[in-house]
Amino acid sequence: MDKNEETKQPDNIIYDKNDSSVASFISYLMAGFGCRGIKLFLGIYLVILSRDYASSVLCLENLELCCDDKKSYEVVPVFYGVSRSDVRQQSGPFSDAFTKLERSNPADHVTKWRRMFAKIAELKGHEYDEELSEESEFVEEIVEDVYELLNPTEEIRIHSRQLDIQNLLCKQQWGLRTLGILGKPGIGKTTLARAVFRRMVGGYDASHFVKDFHTRYSEMTLEPLPAHFLCMTQVEEFDLNNSGSEQCHRQKRVLIVLDDVRNEQDAMSFLGEIDQFGPGSLIIITSRDRQVLEKCHLNEIYELNGLNGEDARKLFTRCAFGKDVIVKNLPMIVIKGFEGNPSALRSYANKFKGKTTEDSMRILFKDAVFNTKKNTSMCIYSNIAIHEHPKSIFLNKTVLHAIQNIIFDLEEHPDLDLPNHVAESISDLRSPCVHHPSVQVQSLPKHFHRRQLVLLHGLACQFYKLWEGYKRFSRLRKINLGHCEKLVQVVELSNACYLEEINLQDCKNLDTFPDTDQLENLQFLDLSNCSGIKYFQENASKLEKLWDGAQSTGFLIPERNPRSTNLERLDLSVCSSLMLLPPSIGHLQQLKDLNMEGCSYLELRSFPEISRNISYLYLDKTAIEEVPQWIEDISGLSDLSMSGCNKLKKISPNIAKLKLLVEIDISDCRALTEDSWQNHPEEISTSLMRVDMSGNSFERLPDTWTSIQPKDLILGNCKNLVSLPELPATLSLLTANNCVSLESLYGFFNFLRMALQFMNASN
Repeated sequence: MDKNEETKQPDNIIYDKNDSSVASFISYLMAGFGCRGIKLFLGIYLVILSRDYASSVLCLENLELCCDDKKSYEVVPVFYGVSRSDVRQQSGPFSDAFTKLERSNPADHVTKWRRMFAKIAELKGHEYDEELSEESEFVEEIVEDVYELLNPTEEIRIHSRQLDIQNLLCKQQWGLRTLGILGKPGIGKTTLARAVFRRMVGGYDASHFVKDFHTRYSEMTLEPLPAHFLCMTQVEEFDLNNSGSEQCHRQKRVLIVLDDVRNEQDAMSFLGEIDQFGPGSLIIITSRDRQVLEKCHLNEIYELNGLNGEDARKLFTRCAFGKDVIVKNLPMIVIKGFEGNPSALRSYANKFKGKTTEDSMRILFKDAVFNTKKNTSMCIYSNIAIHEHPKSIFLNKTVLHAIQNIIFDLEEHPDLDLPNHVAESISDLRSPCVHHPSVQVQSLPKHFHRRQLVLLHGLACQFYKLWEGYKRFSRLRKINLGHCEKLVQVVELSNACYLEEINLQDCKNLDTFPDTDQLENLQFLDLSNCSGIKYFQENASKLEKLWDGAQSTGFLIPERNPRSTNLERLDLSVCSSLMLLPPSIGHLQQLKDLNMEGCSYLELRSFPEISRNISYLYLDKTAIEEVPQWIEDISGLSDLSMSGCNKLKKISPNIAKLKLLVEIDISDCRALTEDSWQNHPEEISTSLMRVDMSGNSFERLPDTWTSIQPKDLILGNCKNLVSLPELPATLSLLTANNCVSLESLYGFFNFLRMALQFMNASN
């Protein structure tokens, strides 16, 4: 064994060191990290998953150590030459590798590695597609991500901006190079200038960073440039003709940054004559005023814009909650109101530190950020929610005309009606919201029907209808009317063409689901516990997630709905009157979670033709009669639940071929007998942790389940069970409570490793 393989302690970059193509990629990656000044990956593991990764036991063991330490370290997977789905399912190039591993390694080790692959495929990472991007772009993307993880709140998107500045400097002739950084207050000019300074300082004879230049110069507290800046430096000059060298002197190459310059005369006075700086010197000036930079006669001006929506969300969540998280239903209208200003976002995020998610969401929905008048000296950011002194705000037309974003919160003013001049004034709002938590009013304010509405939030309000007749909501993105038990009608959504989310959870009196045929952007729909709906209309083809079905009467899923190829989770639980699933449900190739528990009237006798990518399948209390042989094709299945399937008579032994299967529940399946499994499985599942067969009526345990070798076997309330065969040595828990007819069991039991429960097993 190679000495390098004797240790299992992983480096921060985990990869297959025997793969030459990966080694070449790593060299590019390390060069990128070097240019970025990244030397130590404190708190980060970078895992490069390549085609032959699973062929090395050492690689798998190193990956195992990374995953075990995931609480302390951030694991960033890089899928290089392999797809995420191949890693998740151990297919493609990994299929043969895992087959070989099973022949030469303990079964529990291989099971652990399979689960580890499945888990790491779900992590946020980077997947390389050579047809879509160059390798250099892929490397830059990884470097940017790692840099931001190492500098979580201060330097989001700094790397790409540094590259922009570097490109501008490369265009300038060798001599005195100058650059201005222009941007609003708080936009990140100082942060960017300091990052550029740190990156380039090593290439100069002398350097000087002057922070708060305007304040220090005005208060006369700024010292002049150090004397050593202006003196000559000794260098060695080579003569190619004479093949020799001689000592000479030249002016120093210097790097100077003046941060926050507001008067060009001050800057020019401080710098003095430009010919005193040696060739290759660089002067950077930051300012909020373009005219100041132009009067300084700089070669290039780089305008710094705010963060985009995703980066702004990332910065806010990191500062507010301490890490980069996806906050469900985060009202992005509030975040976007800061126009990507990092300083304002950090300041706003401070008010959420130490608060619960519930309290944070309450604050977010009460706050609407708007940008008031701007001038050359300051940019004012304020918060406003119409629950504090609404009349005084409406009377102040100066303030009213300045409002760009607003949230109407009628919790404290349920009788509030908008005056005509207010309705007219806010017709051009950028992104207004309506927020009605627990409001007693029965419909929206009569004047509020403007086109600019983006979010309608009326959780647990007393609405029985939203509006009457034709209304145009051309910018509406989200409707949240969960728990509005009096709501009976939601109509005329066809003109809300940008609508993305609809939440109607627990709207028990809603009798008609709105026509969403024209809603091409709809992605999220919650109809859980909408027991009054009698018909589910055809839905938009781009629907991604249908969260929860409806406990309805005569509920029918139309043929057209399964065109929604992006659907990930379909929950139809307790749809007790659901009668039909269209054959095209098998077209939902991205479906991972299907729940049809309690669909007892569903005309489904055989196993449903579903996506082979399903991971979680719940068919409890359905009329299914057989688990077919092709069950082995659902290779990613981890949980199968068929509890209470009283017509289930046959289960194919091919179920043992599912390498990722963790849990099976076939409890209370009264039609199952010891003959329901006719053959022993050809393969033995090593991943299965738990089998629940409680409440069944067979007299002996089918040999199939001893061959499959689960870790936990649950046989409670099997009142006809007389005997148990020799049980597998891998068994860790056997529960046979209330097996009142049980007389005997056979085999050797390791009581140090196995737990046995025989409560009320009287014989």
